[in-house]
Amino acid sequence: MRSLFVIGDSISIHYGPYLREMIKDKFAYDRKRGLEHALIDLDKPVGANIGDSSMVLEYLQEEYNLGRK
Repeated sequence: MRSLFVIGDSISIHYGPYLREMIKDKFAYDRKRGLEHALIDLDKPVGANIGDSSMVLEYLQEEYNLGRK
């Protein structure tokens, strides 16, 4: 089964469960951890709420440097 890893902002936190359900037969769904922290204040990019594109790039570079796929 193929995988889908979601990197998103506060909006993706809300549609994530629906997306997971829609694709469950074709894709293994995962997302950046830290949902609890993100839900405290959706205006602050922490945890599962990764923020803007510069923060996404920083996150991807860190993951790459750690050898994670």
